[in-house]
Amino acid sequence: MRKLVLFAGLGGVLLLGLGSYALADGGSKHARGQLIGYQEVPSISSRGSGEFEAKIVDNSKIEYKLSYRDLEAAVQQAHIHFGQRSVNGGISVFLCSNLG
Repeated sequence: MRKLVLFAGLGGVLLLGLGSYALADGGSKHARGQLIGYQEVPSISSRGSGEFEAKIVDNSKIEYKLSYRDLEAAVQQAHIHFGQRSVNGGISVFLCSNLG
């Protein structure tokens, strides 16, 4: 099985909507989302964009791939918010962080 690669964090610009992207897809074990600034709360205008893909494997782990391009600031962290649409919910999962 090929290794999925995490392209480190997402600072400043590319928190780009992981929070507004729902991992639930009608019971599917796969999730996918396009990351753009207009999905942020509040929305931001940015050239930066990205993709996030995840799948549940053997009901015991999650494999994911996070990629991004055209960021306007240095990468700091990437995380997933859990909350209703158009609201910044709390951080439920850190994918990577500069917090130590």
